[in-house]
Parts: sequence; structure tokens; C-alpha cells
Amino acid sequence: MITEMDEILELCDRVIVLTLDVNTCRQRREARTDYVPPDTPGYFEHVAFPAYLRHLNRALIRSRTDARFTFIDVSEPRYSDRNESIIDYRTQILNDHIKITDTRLDLETIMKLAADSSCGAISTFCGVTRDNHDGRGVASLSYDAHDLMAYKKLRKICARIREQHPDIRKIVIFHRVGEVKVGESSVIICTSSPHRKSAIHATEMCIDLLKEEVPIFKYEEYTDGEEKGKWKSNEEDKKEKNVAEQLNL
Repeated sequence: MITEMDEILELCDRVIVLTLDVNTCRQRREARTDYVPPDTPGYFEHVAFPAYLRHLNRALIRSRTDARFTFIDVSEPRYSDRNESIIDYRTQILNDHIKITDTRLDLETIMKLAADSSCGAISTFCGVTRDNHDGRGVASLSYDAHDLMAYKKLRKICARIREQHPDIRKIVIFHRVGEVKVGESSVIICTSSPHRKSAIHATEMCIDLLKEEVPIFKYEEYTDGEEKGKWKSNEEDKKEKNVAEQLNL
């Protein structure tokens, strides 16, 4: 794939990777008649799709340090309409900026992605590692993600936000993976709109849905040295916090 050709990538300002689930990929391949020679039985399962997954995995790994990569899942039936697909691609590429990265998050850079000349409001949320949890000192947090599934979920979250808040112009979601030390940002979300209320509500909706639905996992490293932390999904972490709030802990 082109994403593995360094001499070609050097010429690219953006790299858009369209992803497919196995069933959609099979259907589209079987609909084509221009393969020479034509696929033999078992070729898709044992050669074509495994090769696609290898290339995709390399692109996902590279994207954690390369800001040019954008992933868009095109498995849904609506993408069979070419005209509708082009309009949707344009919105996602230009207006929804989503990134899972192992580099430090820069608020100024992210806010620039949310800026739009028609907007008078940019609402921003920064999730920062604090130095305590349930009365214990925290040395650092570490995050990991199922990148492909996370990108799919985050794209759907952007679509839901736009359905509920149609005047939102830009949505930017950056989540860091790897170690995030105390005081550093693990997630930054920005939304922009002509007026403040939509942007504020959209940003709140976005972080709530991210916590509930996106497969990102957190590990807490404590300072007391008595016990290691454990990997928890966003959903598990939110449930624990809800229980603590109900018990007034």
C-alpha cells in the first residue's frame, strides 16, 4: 500500500485511509469482474483480506506518530451511493478531526483545527492526569486503545453530535495513548459553533459518549508502591466513579 512507500508519503499533506469490515470487503470484491486472473475459491479469505489487515495495521501503528493520517470506515450501506459518500467524506475530512496518538497533546494546535471564521465560540475540554485517586497518590496514567474500533466509534459520536447540534462546524478529538504523567493532558476535545451554547453542549456530549462507548483503556500507577494498578476501560472507570459519587466518597 501507499502508506508503506516513504518516498510517496513524503509528497502527501494528508493520508486518508478508507476501512472496510470483512463482509463489505468481500461483497465489493466479488462484485468486480476486472481481476486478471479472477479470484480462485478461498483467495479472499486466505490472501486478499489478510493482506489488507496487515497493511491497515501498519498504517494504524504509523498514525500514532504521524498527524497526516485519517481513518474513515466505509462499511455502512449508505456509502454505496457515490455522491452521498463524497459529501460525507468531505465533512469528515475537513470538519471532524480525530486522532489517537502517543505524542504529547498541544492545545494551541488542536484549537486551530476547531477554528472557523463563521464561529464565535470554541468549547474546549482537557482531561488531565491528577495526582490522586480514591485517596491514593497517582504517579502516572497509561492508556491504550483498540485503534480501529476507537476511530469507528469516534466517527459515529461526531455524527450523533451533528444530528443533535446541527450548527456545530468543527469537532476535534485527540486522545493520547502511552504514559501520561501528572499534569499532562490525556484527551482534548474542541467543538466550534456560531454561538456558545451549542459548542458547550456538544463538548459535554462528546466526552460523555467517549467515556461510555470508545474502547480506550487506562492503567493507574500509584506512588505508594504497595499495589499495582489495573487496566480499566473508560466504561468501567465511569461506573466506578458513579458508584463513588452515590456513596459520597
